[in-house]
Amino acid sequence: MLEKLKNIEALVFVGGFAFYKQGLKNNYNDVDVVVNDKNFMDGLEWFESNSFYSESGIKSFFILGDFKLDIFYQKDLPDFEIIDGFRCQTIESAKKHYDEMYKKAADIWKPVIENKAKILLWIKI
Repeated sequence: MLEKLKNIEALVFVGGFAFYKQGLKNNYNDVDVVVNDKNFMDGLEWFESNSFYSESGIKSFFILGDFKLDIFYQKDLPDFEIIDGFRCQTIESAKKHYDEMYKKAADIWKPVIENKAKILLWIKI
């Protein structure tokens, strides 16, 4: 599935998988992507979400066996670099995203964001 996804130009890998490909993590749980075309995959249902992870509030998901794909729609794709053929969000772009999420999130969610973003604190750009 990942090999098929990496060929979609309207898609950028973000979060844990992008960090894994950049060598910042040893593994990943699921795969998060941002798309700027809701028609990149047939059969997806899109819904509104109040998740602070989503810039637009529009998301979808796909599950195939143990493979889980979280899909976030944005008008503009985040900045990315290509690593082993995968379009992965840049570290600088991820830092900006976590900063924006932190500003919008309710206090109860701020420790969750801090925990996810702490890997980026070790990186100097």
